[in-house]
Amino acid sequence: MPSPLWKPGKNPTPILPKPSGVLLKRKNNRQFKMKTQHLSAIFFFLVIWSSPALFSQSKAHRQIAQLELRRFEAMTQKDIPFLEKVLSDKLTYSHSNGLVETKSEHLENIRSGGIVYQQLEPEKNNIKVFGRTAVVHGIVRVRGIFKKKHFKIRLAYTDVYIKRKGKWRLVAWQSTKL
Repeated sequence: MPSPLWKPGKNPTPILPKPSGVLLKRKNNRQFKMKTQHLSAIFFFLVIWSSPALFSQSKAHRQIAQLELRRFEAMTQKDIPFLEKVLSDKLTYSHSNGLVETKSEHLENIRSGGIVYQQLEPEKNNIKVFGRTAVVHGIVRVRGIFKKKHFKIRLAYTDVYIKRKGKWRLVAWQSTKL
């Protein structure tokens, strides 16, 4: 009588016990990985779906950062048309020397050469967005001419932007000499 571990036939094939533990473990690992991937995907989409402000906030940060650089460039190039668009009609522009200007006074001072910005080089800034309001605190190196005198100063500044009709406008600037 053949051994119960061998099937009868020309080439005896061993009858081995089913390695159910190994297969089940592999199956469980696969199931575990799939469940983990599904849960991760669900969590990811829930986070994205529940916090659209996360992405709009970063978009607002980028917009303000780009606007700051473009505004500094416009001031050095006397790009009055751009400045007219980005400066709010209610602007209060407080210089580090105590001079306070409205939008029209600030633009006229740049246009007439009362103040000549030769270089505005930002070192750093911290942008905080609160819905339709953005507050920027930064440090900038400024070189220019004021009342026919050359100056070179390093400023800490705070400025405030408000978003109206889909456009960011500068409503306040305050700087302090460092």
